Amino acid sequence: MQRFSVALFAFLAILALVLPSQARVTNADRLRRGEPLLPPVRRGTPTYAAKRQNPSGVVTPNTSGRIEVRTLGGTVLGHLQTDGPDHLNVDPNSGDAHFEVAGGQVQYLDPRFPPPYFIGGFPNPVLVGGVNTESFVVTLMDNVENSSPTTWVIDATSDKLTPTWTNPDGSSIASSIFYNPSSDLLWLVGGEDGLDGAEPVDFYLVD
Repeated sequence: MQRFSVALFAFLAILALVLPSQARVTNADRLRRGEPLLPPVRRGTPTYAAKRQNPSGVVTPNTSGRIEVRTLGGTVLGHLQTDGPDHLNVDPNSGDAHFEVAGGQVQYLDPRFPPPYFIGGFPNPVLVGGVNTESFVVTLMDNVENSSPTTWVIDATSDKLTPTWTNPDGSSIASSIFYNPSSDLLWLVGGEDGLDGAEPVDFYLVD
């Protein structure tokens, strides 16, 4: 019995010496022995692993919120607001009108007005750029067909909304937005020539 105990103790002592040395074997040691390298060990946390599953550097723009009206210098004039389904104005306060951007259209979200309303220009014939600049009042249209000449593109980084007008012949005009504080009217202008008493502004979708 005593010999068995001594032998067991010796075996355990040898095992204790061997196992730690194997655990400390590095790839450098294995290379010196001519053995294959150990597979890499991922030590990332579950949170890190979950983050790595998403594409890096991909920015998703907002799709709904209020529309902030800013001068080209960045001064906030207010937010788009409406007193009815066919008129848009600039509220110098926070404003509570909400919009949704989808399919190149900007829809006005308000349960008080059942039909879907979209931001467009009125009237909607041909918009001309350059010297003979035409302009249309920015308003709400009661269906997407009426507002379809106005296509809005949202920038994924800044959430800026940029309008483009499409004429019946298929030609497109990069439009500018102007605001006249005296009349509290917004205009879509073909080009950047501007209007008397109005200043150029930009629309931004904000929370």
